Amino acid sequence: MPALRYTSTAGAQPLRPAPSGRTVVVLYNSSCGHCRYELGMLDRNAERIRGANLVIVTTEDSVARGAVRRDWPRLAALPGVAWGTVDRSEFLRGYGTLATPAFFVFEPDGTLRARIVGETRLENLLRQINE
Repeated sequence: MPALRYTSTAGAQPLRPAPSGRTVVVLYNSSCGHCRYELGMLDRNAERIRGANLVIVTTEDSVARGAVRRDWPRLAALPGVAWGTVDRSEFLRGYGTLATPAFFVFEPDGTLRARIVGETRLENLLRQINE
């Protein structure tokens, strides 16, 4: 897993693989229609995300917490989900893209399992997360 620091409500945090379950790094932009669609699908199907930790980040200046709770209430309340901001150049250096939406699924040992850039089917994403 590439080194990355993100800033959440708890302050600056290093990204680390979850001790159990997969870690999914999601890059989104609040004005991206495809991002809003993908996050909406995940929100409506939050109960199908089993044992994974999601780190949902943006390169925007801030995360609009009220909008997150309003637009994606299940994801916002799901245990194991963190929202934050990242430095554009740091994300690009570690992950090789700034295209949104982008999903990076990591095994508990930090090995990259899947890299999905652009809109994808919910079943494809859930398969990478859960199987």
